[in-house]
Amino acid sequence: MPIAGLLGRVLGVYGVCHMQRTQILLEKSQYDTLKSLCERKGLSLSNVVRDAVELYLRTVANKRAPALQEIEGIGSDAQATGRTHDTHLYSRRSRR
Repeated sequence: MPIAGLLGRVLGVYGVCHMQRTQILLEKSQYDTLKSLCERKGLSLSNVVRDAVELYLRTVANKRAPALQEIEGIGSDAQATGRTHDTHLYSRRSRR
């Protein structure tokens, strides 16, 4: 076993990776497709599922970003002052 693989296992055993064991149910077709992909790519099923979850979570998190983007550049607005920040921050929220 390569040193990197051995080190990863040792670190995982001692809790440095901070992973949580879980169990999921997949449709048979999902499992078969994932298993086939893993075999072709030489990856573990766990690694592929973790990557998919990470991608999903980043996608969901990015849907929240537009609320912050609405106030992007507020400091460059000559009419925006410290006295009017509530109007800029909360007037958009009240319209929703």
